[in-house]
Amino acid sequence: MTDISFLRSLTIFLTFKDSSTKSTSFARSFKSSASDPEPGNLIQALESSRNDVLRELSSPTSTTAVRIVTIEQYLPLVHLLLYSLSNQGQVNLDADLLFKWRGPVTITDKFTEYQEIIYEYAMALVALAFFRHKMASELIAVDFTSVAQAGVHLRTATGIMTHLSESILPSYVSKYGRMNLPPECDENVCLLFAHYFKAATQMLVVVNAMIKPSGTPAGVMVKLCQGVVMELDRCIDVIVRKVSSTFTAKIDNTTLRIYFAAMRGHYQALAYKYQAEFKMLDADLPQTGLAIAYCDKALVRINHYISSVLFTSIHHSTALTFLVLFLSALLAGAAELIFLPQSRAAWLAQILDHQPVVVLGDCIYAGTGGEGPRSGGPGELRHLSSASPNQ
Repeated sequence: MTDISFLRSLTIFLTFKDSSTKSTSFARSFKSSASDPEPGNLIQALESSRNDVLRELSSPTSTTAVRIVTIEQYLPLVHLLLYSLSNQGQVNLDADLLFKWRGPVTITDKFTEYQEIIYEYAMALVALAFFRHKMASELIAVDFTSVAQAGVHLRTATGIMTHLSESILPSYVSKYGRMNLPPECDENVCLLFAHYFKAATQMLVVVNAMIKPSGTPAGVMVKLCQGVVMELDRCIDVIVRKVSSTFTAKIDNTTLRIYFAAMRGHYQALAYKYQAEFKMLDADLPQTGLAIAYCDKALVRINHYISSVLFTSIHHSTALTFLVLFLSALLAGAAELIFLPQSRAAWLAQILDHQPVVVLGDCIYAGTGGEGPRSGGPGELRHLSSASPNQ
């Protein structure tokens, strides 16, 4: 049975502030149009639903589930308004229609305001995606019995951000300019979080495979872990090539980079651990030497990401509270991950040498009686990397 702290280290999700908005009035702006029955019903429904969104996002007692339902009821109405206006052409408003939002990604507390309804639609979609992500975090906070349900929320969030990035925002960004918009309305930022939500979904797939009562073959686990690594690589690529230079002052690049790099190292080490197990348990030809090599690679990867993440964190104080909690949870998981390859390597060495084995640090002691190294003892102390089938 896998330790619960280790499972939690595999499902550490980023934390974001909740989206928030301020009041606006569809009824006042579309007063003339509201006199006709059909548009009047739509405007009345928009006004009521928008007030519900404002109330739930402003209430400290509102739950994530209620906020999700409220936004999902509002979005079809906004989409219908956009469709109607696109068919009617220019519409004269009775009063300015101003939308004010503060998104989950931007590091400032300032609200951005725009008159375009597409901005309202995009920010409401972003809010829905990030509340879905938060809901997934809440579902697995107690235990992992709701992994499947959490995965549904994350897949939905992935789809929303992908849709924003590919279909909705490109034309909007080209019209108003990248630097004049909040980061949540940039297609590259949405692409970044689409990859992150997909990586988080894959993390839950890995955990679900680990807790299956019937177990999951090591070869399958390697592929699942590499799936997480691949999506985190994409996150790093997007943030380095497309996001950092544009939104340096608007989003917390440091925390994002630390998180992506550390979780990538965590899953790469786990993939090496399962690769070692897969090589050792090969029914046709157990490849013991390769298994030990993969154990060693897991240890090297763990040491690398722990040292690099700690070094980066010490030199950057952004989002310090999250980083401290993140690193403490990650290191707790790494402790077990370190033990697993060492335990495997010790087991392999015992098969090879037909002698009792003791694990000391990152070394293997093979000697008669399984005792540690002593003066004049018959055993030898070998570093993990030096162990091979020929010794």
